[in-house]
Amino acid sequence: MQITWGPGKGDLKNGAAAVRDAILDFIYPPHCLLCRTPLEGSGFCAACWAGLEAIVGPRCLRCGCPVESEAATCGNCADKLFNFNRMCVLSPFNFSMQRLIHMLKYQGRTSVGRVLGEALGEALKGDVLTAEAPLVLPVPLHGSRRRERGYNQSALIARAAGTVLGLSVRERMLQRIRPTRTQTALDAESRRANVAGAFRVKAPHRVQDRTVLVIDDVVTTGATVNACAAALKAAGARQVYVAAVACPYFDEKPPHGSRPAGMEMH
Repeated sequence: MQITWGPGKGDLKNGAAAVRDAILDFIYPPHCLLCRTPLEGSGFCAACWAGLEAIVGPRCLRCGCPVESEAATCGNCADKLFNFNRMCVLSPFNFSMQRLIHMLKYQGRTSVGRVLGEALGEALKGDVLTAEAPLVLPVPLHGSRRRERGYNQSALIARAAGTVLGLSVRERMLQRIRPTRTQTALDAESRRANVAGAFRVKAPHRVQDRTVLVIDDVVTTGATVNACAAALKAAGARQVYVAAVACPYFDEKPPHGSRPAGMEMH
């Protein structure tokens, strides 16, 4: 397990969590992240993987939603304006995925980010989103939120996906320049206003005429990744793709009518 140390109390917390996970993996046999069934390697047992309902088969070429036959748009995105060119998603935001995202974001389970990132990387192999060896950028947290949490969950996912795909990941190139409210209780229009102008590219010349792949944990309305794509295209990026671990296609309500307290959506 790779441990990245950096300045600040939050980064020390991130390193401590990684050390803790490594020690636990050494003492106890690897087990399924959801049901605790012993495994030969880290990740999910077959039953829990099936429960994640990873999206396979035809997808909308624009938003990644499952469709009966591949098409340029679908009922999910035909009425939406996107600044990014295409999106691919690993799984719907079902109850199992909800549990995993909560572990990652609010319980310090950084190993979940690695496993989900590896799964996302495998799903992107051979996809048009990675055909041009894009520059991989995680959706950034504001410094205050990152210090509070100790790590950026999207960066953990992007780092693992980039390793699987053999692509460069630049964690500091896209920056969140102002703190934003949690998106959880906001409607679609309020979400767009909340993140409008919240991002900038640190070194515009590095994305000039490049294809960029933005990675996030959960995409709901697309407001956050749309704002990221707007900043990247303003800086000269040629194409911006998005990949996410989960998206509640057609249903912005949380599964089973509840969302863990504090769950922030994008």
